[in-house]
Amino acid sequence: KVMLDLQSYRRGSTVFAGKHGFITLRDLFRWAERYRLAEQLEKEYDWLQHLANDGFMLLAGRVRKQEEVDVIQNVLEKHFKKEIYPERLFSGESVKKLLAKSSTRVSVMDRDFNHIVWTQGMRRLAILVGRALEFGEP
Repeated sequence: KVMLDLQSYRRGSTVFAGKHGFITLRDLFRWAERYRLAEQLEKEYDWLQHLANDGFMLLAGRVRKQEEVDVIQNVLEKHFKKEIYPERLFSGESVKKLLAKSSTRVSVMDRDFNHIVWTQGMRRLAILVGRALEFGEP
C-alpha cells in the first residue's frame, strides 16, 4: 500500500520526477530484508514502528527536497499509524547506539574524533550508512 501510494504521488505531480519516483521494487525488497534480519531485543518490541522507521530511512534518505521527505513521512504514518520522529532517528544517541553495535567498536563520538563536528547532516549520514552496512547493502 505504501508503494502504490507513493507511486500515485509521482504520477499526480511533476514535482516528484524520476522513472519510479519514491520507491521501486528493489527498495521494497531491501526494506523487507531489513525486517527479516532485524534482531528482536525486547519481548514487547514495536515492529510497526520499526518498519515505519526503516522505511523512512530507506526512502527519505534518498530524496533531496524537504517536501519529498514530508510526503514520504506522511504516507508511512498514514499506513502504519505510527509517528515518525526524524530528529530521534538521527540523534547523537542513535549514532552512539549504532556505533556500539558495529564490529569496529570505534569511539567515534568521543576522544578519537573530537575534531569532527557532528551536525544533523553528519549524524543522518552516519545512521544511513551504518544501517546499510549492518544489513550488507551497497
